[in-house]
Amino acid sequence: MALMKTWYSVEAAADKFGIDEDKLLAWVAEGIVRCERDNGAVARVQIDDVRLRVEQMLEQNSEE
Repeated sequence: MALMKTWYSVEAAADKFGIDEDKLLAWVAEGIVRCERDNGAVARVQIDDVRLRVEQMLEQNSEE
């Protein structure tokens, strides 16, 4: 079993996929992306959830 980093800071996840941090936080608010919170603020996001959402966006854009 390979050990991979699955939780990224909001900034690192946004940079990794070239998306806006506000968009990523909106996905968290919608329940699309899981997160870990620290004192109520989003501290980390689950990168597999982000990857799936980005893939869905790309798929939708290619269909248009």
